[in-house]
Amino acid sequence: MPIRLVLAAGAQFAALAIAAPCFGMGGLRMPVPSATPDNYTTAMQLIDRQQFANAIPYLDQALAAKPDDADVLNELGYTHRMVGDYPGSLDYYRRALAINPDHRGAHEYLGELYLNMRDLPSAQGQLAELTRV
Repeated sequence: MPIRLVLAAGAQFAALAIAAPCFGMGGLRMPVPSATPDNYTTAMQLIDRQQFANAIPYLDQALAAKPDDADVLNELGYTHRMVGDYPGSLDYYRRALAINPDHRGAHEYLGELYLNMRDLPSAQGQLAELTRV
């Protein structure tokens, strides 16, 4: 793949990340009412401090309480991606999207994962999904 395409796709996702707070995606984190409040809140505080590995056990506990919570699955995908566990991250994003195919945050983060994996066609597919939802 030409580097220009990778950079262009990266720039598009960066622009989305900057715009995310305006659209309710990614940037501003809100507590998820359906998740266990203490575990989810603690995890989000750790994520905000970039302590991704420390947040995972709290998200696991929140997921155990609400196994079909797409927001918790999305955050698990994010934290696993941030610690370098790309296969685990991919699994969580796919599970989140199976529950909620229109989950904007999961599409955004999955696109970023594909960029990390140097899979530009899949990243562009997620960008197309973001424009669809």
